[in-house]
Amino acid sequence: MPSTKSELPDFAGRYIGKGRLHLLDLLGAGAYGKVYKARDTLSPKSNSVFYAIKCMKKHEIGSRHDMHQKREFALHARASRHPNIITFFDVIEKGLFVYVILEVCTGDLHSAIVQKKIFYKNDELLKSAYTQILDAVEFCHGVGIYHRDLKPDNILCSDDGSRIFLADFGLATTVTACRDFGCGSMFYKSPESMGVFKQPTYAPKESDIWSLAVVLVNMITGRCPWRVAQLKDPSFQKAVTDVDYFCKTLPMSLSAISIVKGMFNLNPTRRTTIPEIRATLDKVNTFFLTDAELALASKQVRVVAAYFTGTHQSSSELRTDHGSNGIWLRGFERLRRSLLSVGIKAPQVEEKSEVIERHRAPTNTALFPPPRRILKSVVDRLKMVSGTSSSRSSMVPCTGTAAANLSSK
Repeated sequence: MPSTKSELPDFAGRYIGKGRLHLLDLLGAGAYGKVYKARDTLSPKSNSVFYAIKCMKKHEIGSRHDMHQKREFALHARASRHPNIITFFDVIEKGLFVYVILEVCTGDLHSAIVQKKIFYKNDELLKSAYTQILDAVEFCHGVGIYHRDLKPDNILCSDDGSRIFLADFGLATTVTACRDFGCGSMFYKSPESMGVFKQPTYAPKESDIWSLAVVLVNMITGRCPWRVAQLKDPSFQKAVTDVDYFCKTLPMSLSAISIVKGMFNLNPTRRTTIPEIRATLDKVNTFFLTDAELALASKQVRVVAAYFTGTHQSSSELRTDHGSNGIWLRGFERLRRSLLSVGIKAPQVEEKSEVIERHRAPTNTALFPPPRRILKSVVDRLKMVSGTSSSRSSMVPCTGTAAANLSSK
C-alpha cells in the first residue's frame, strides 16, 4: 500500500462519531495513516476519557487496499482482548476517510529505549517488559495470528515502561506458510522471510521469533545486531561465521547471548519457542555486562555500551586487526577451509589493518557499515549453495566447523 502521509489532511479539531469524539493532538504518522488523541465528549471534563484515533484513507470497496484494511481490522479486533494488546473498539467511515478507534497509549518502546534509556541496567524492568511482549505475541499465535512486523515502533508502553501493548496489525496474517516474502522492517526480518534460502514458503510464526530476538537486543544494547539478515550484510555474515560474534560486538551478558542465539537459529524449526524463552528469561540474573566485564571487553563492545554511558570513544581508537590474529581473518579462514572441504574454492584474505567507523545511532541503525573489503566470491558461493537446499532444516551456511550455527542448541 502506498504511503498516505502526503494525502491525508490535518484532522486536529475535527469531530467524528456524531460529535462524540473530538480529535486533539497528533500522536504519530506512518505509511498508512495518522494517529490522534481524541476526547470522548460525553465524559466529564474533570475525568475525561481519551482514545487513539487512527485516520486512514478509505479505498474502493473490493479493491486490494480495501481488503488489506479489512483484514487488519478483523485480526486486530480478534487479538485485542489480551491485556498486552492495544484494544480495538470500532471503525467509523466518514467521507473519504476511515477512523479506527483504539485504546490510547502515548509512549512507544522505541522512544523508551532510545530517548529515555529506561531499560539500561534495569534487569527487573527489562524482564517484565519483555515478558509482556512475549505474552502478547504468544496469545496472537494461539489464535492463529502472526504479526510479521514486530519492532519497537509497533510496541507501545507506559511512560515508565511497566506496561506494554502490542499494536499495528497492518501486516498480520493467518496463513501458516507464507508466499509473500519481504514483509516487515529490514532490521527485523528473518532470513527465510526474505527468501534467502530459496524456499517457496516460510513460517511467519518462527519468523516472529527472529524479530523478537532483535527487539531483545535493542532493549539491552540500543542497537540492532545487523542491518539485514542476508549474507551480503557484513555484520550478519560475521555472525554466521563467528560463534563469538555477540561477545565481541555487543555489551550483553552470556545469559542474554544464550537466549538470542536460540532465537536466531537459522533453521526456523529449531528456534526457541516462546514458552522456552520465558522459562530461560526467568533464570537470567542480568542482561548486562558488569563494570569489570566491560572494562575487559573489546573496544567494539565498549563503544556500543558508551551509547548509554555517554563515554564515546573516537573512531580513531577503533582499530581492528585484520592480520593473522584478526577477527575477520580468523572467521573467513575457517569458512574458507570448510568450503574447500566440500569442493568449493574460496580466496584467501590478505592481512590488513584499517580503521573501521562505527555508527552511534541506536536501534534503527546497525552496528557496522560495510567494511572496506568484502569477499564477494565467498558470499556468492554461499548464496548459491544455500539456494540448493531442499528443506528448511538443511542450511549449508550454518553447517561445518567454520560456519557455526547461531543457535546454542
